[in-house]
Amino acid sequence: MLQKICEDKKISVLLVEETHQQEPNAVKLYGYRLAHVSSSRKLVRNSIRFSDVATSAKGAHTEWSTIKIHSTCITNVYQPQIPSWTLASFR
Repeated sequence: MLQKICEDKKISVLLVEETHQQEPNAVKLYGYRLAHVSSSRKLVRNSIRFSDVATSAKGAHTEWSTIKIHSTCITNVYQPQIPSWTLASFR
């Protein structure tokens, strides 16, 4: 299903959160390559050239990674929810 959505919508970059997966190559889509793996995965269409810009330190509570495509930077941020967080704590 994900493959079809990517093809139909002509998606270039796909960010997938799969915190339940332990296998680093769990998400595989024909025509895309894995750009980054943490608690989420960043997949980029094979025909698009990208470069790594920066990545959070290994083991950091907030995980992030940035890639650059032409002059556009794309950053994916993942931070597991802390049980004590509520909507009110962000106001």
